[in-house]
Amino acid sequence: MSAVQLLDIRATLQTLASSLRREADARRQSWGGAPSRRAARLAWRNLAHYLALRRHDLRELQRALMPWGLSSIGRCESRVMPSIAALLAAVDRIIRAEGLAAAAHGAIAGTPDPRDFAELSPWPSPRSFFRGERGLSRNTRAVFGDGNGDRGVRVMVTLPEVCADNPDLAVALIAAGMDCARINCAHGDAAQWRAMTAHVRRAAAKVRRSCKILMDLGGPRVRTALLQAPDDRPLVRGDALRLCEEWPVGGGASAIPLLQIVPAGWLNTVAPGSKVCIDEGKLRVEIVRVDAGGADTIVIETPPDGRRLRPEKGVNFPGTRLPLGPLTDKDVEDLDVVAHEADLVGYSFVHDVADVQRLDQELHRRGARERVGIVLKIETERALQNLPDLIMASMALRPTAVMIARGDLAIEVGYERLAELQEELLWLCEAAHTPVIWATQVLERLVKKGSRSRAEVTDAAMGVRAECVMLNKGPNVVAAVRILNDVLRRMQAHQQKKTPTMRALRAWEGKK
Repeated sequence: MSAVQLLDIRATLQTLASSLRREADARRQSWGGAPSRRAARLAWRNLAHYLALRRHDLRELQRALMPWGLSSIGRCESRVMPSIAALLAAVDRIIRAEGLAAAAHGAIAGTPDPRDFAELSPWPSPRSFFRGERGLSRNTRAVFGDGNGDRGVRVMVTLPEVCADNPDLAVALIAAGMDCARINCAHGDAAQWRAMTAHVRRAAAKVRRSCKILMDLGGPRVRTALLQAPDDRPLVRGDALRLCEEWPVGGGASAIPLLQIVPAGWLNTVAPGSKVCIDEGKLRVEIVRVDAGGADTIVIETPPDGRRLRPEKGVNFPGTRLPLGPLTDKDVEDLDVVAHEADLVGYSFVHDVADVQRLDQELHRRGARERVGIVLKIETERALQNLPDLIMASMALRPTAVMIARGDLAIEVGYERLAELQEELLWLCEAAHTPVIWATQVLERLVKKGSRSRAEVTDAAMGVRAECVMLNKGPNVVAAVRILNDVLRRMQAHQQKKTPTMRALRAWEGKK
């Protein structure tokens, strides 16, 4: 290796730093002035630099740095410019040291003159270097509280409706390790929600552990409604299916299956070639013709034994922008309760900055405390594309977290892309100092059936890179909380976000 190579690296780093400042300035201008909330101001600077950084292909630079022990850009999410500054400081000192060594042994052609590096790039202070990491930690506490014990990643549990009549369940969940209780406002009513929150508050006081409450607004749930089929056989690939918004007068007798999808509004946005996913994507159809009464489709994907049509199943329109706002009339009504009972408000199908601003206005209108936070649920490709703007708009107003709703997101973007995108979401949110909720079917088999699978435990362990992991409701959820608590405690000793902590390993010595 040669110090001459480091001169090229130094020039690349300086060019990169200048480019990041210029591109970040343009990004911050698009967001408006610096936000007044301190947490948002720090994220405002770093996220702009990170978005600029990730527009560059850094693979060659990373590899060039590695032989010098300087490959740190890959873990710079929370501290972009301090990482570049540290690299420049280290490179300068290595170049000068190499030049001094060469001068002591006689000049070597091409070796840098150490006098050219009399003024070295300054090191960032340890405090400034880890400022972003502390910002993420503060924001996590603002959203989820101080946590419990020595486990850094919080555990969230979706409460079943029976919790409204069973205060002992809340006690058992908090004692097992629940840090945040989720109430799904798509189910139940205001009386049940109030009973649940009261039970959780009392249980937390009894167990002497903190527990936040997330109330998740239902949002514009697109679903199947009425249906008619000439026979009850499952649909298979190649079958025809007609979709409609309004049920035809007279019942819609038809030689092919007929399915109503509500709420209305989707028909004007689809076209031949559009895909529709029904029942969590178990039935997938392609639109072949659209008319005033509905859309003719053909089934393009089902399980091997086919899939029967059922009412009240979720429907997704991947790649299609439905004209549905994230706050329904029911959501606005529910906010009368949510604004006063919840610590966090889950925001389904949020897409645009205006959506965030409207929720904040509705919360203010009802006198919600400033510390009531917003959880942005990322369920669609449109939300994914707008995520930086959504985060900054929300952080400027209230404590903010992001939920990776992996079920809906997988249907929207394709399961093949999900693994990649959930990684990118984790990186982006770390750069924005925004806590992440790792959600959808974590330990699902254990929660529902009482048995574990290797894949599920591995998936749960991956959640250690988020700030919170969510479990769904089920008969074995208390046991699942205990197991998740144990998995996360073990994994946090090995991993902090993207960075291995390098604790001592003893597995092959017979020690735990």
